[in-house]
Amino acid sequence: MTNLGWQFFKLIFFLSLILVMIYFLFRFLSRKNGFLRSNAFQHLGGIPLGQNKSIQLVEIGQKIYVLGIGQEVRLLHIIDSQEELMQIKDAMSSLSLTNDRFIDWFKRVKVNRSHKKDSFEEFLNQKMRQLRDERTLSLQEILETSKDSSLEKIEKRDLDG
Repeated sequence: MTNLGWQFFKLIFFLSLILVMIYFLFRFLSRKNGFLRSNAFQHLGGIPLGQNKSIQLVEIGQKIYVLGIGQEVRLLHIIDSQEELMQIKDAMSSLSLTNDRFIDWFKRVKVNRSHKKDSFEEFLNQKMRQLRDERTLSLQEILETSKDSSLEKIEKRDLDG
């Protein structure tokens, strides 16, 4: 019985030792990958364009890639000029533009466009009402004119008869 208890204790001990080693291995690898990622690969930001579509800026090495993301990923442009790289990085750091600011800006543009759309709809409705009123007046004039001519015909017929 003591032999079975000792075997069970060794099983639990070595199993926990293996789990602790796996945990520290994952921590070590995640730090190493994070270190490499921060130097070689960096996501600079993006702008959503619609449902499941966006434009993303990714820095890899000394180049910035402009990617179109949708059903597939497409390379739209490569920025490798040092001047452009510095301008973009300066703009990103000085204005501290993040995804949230891109999204907020894009939403504001969308709202402004929707207000323009609303004002166009209002303008269109106003013109349609104006045309309806003009046609109603024209129809009333035509009816009055035809009524007057009908009365004249009836009076003429009565005088002739």
